[in-house]
Amino acid sequence: MIPVIDPITEVLRTVIVSNDFIHVDLWSFVHLILGGLLLFLFSFFIKGIKRFYWVFGVLAIWELGEFIAYGIIKSPLVTIETRIDFITDLVVGMFGALIVSLLLFLKKVKKN
Repeated sequence: MIPVIDPITEVLRTVIVSNDFIHVDLWSFVHLILGGLLLFLFSFFIKGIKRFYWVFGVLAIWELGEFIAYGIIKSPLVTIETRIDFITDLVVGMFGALIVSLLLFLKKVKKN
């Protein structure tokens, strides 16, 4: 299973921008989509700002899982991330949630 997944994860590690303030790679787009998808799914059950808390919690647990997979299990599918990468992943995921939240709001306003 690892030989099939590893080439995919290797492509997703392609860095677009990386400096002292931001780290954007193709994984960032996965986090953007994941954040938006989570907010969309949570919008069926949770209303208001609490949806963002839940999205942030899931994204943080995801990042913690990556840390555990590399730091403890030493999984070859996960590489160690810098703090900037960790923070960028959370911010990008929350930005995806914000985009979907605005789209849902505009749909609701247009409906009324």
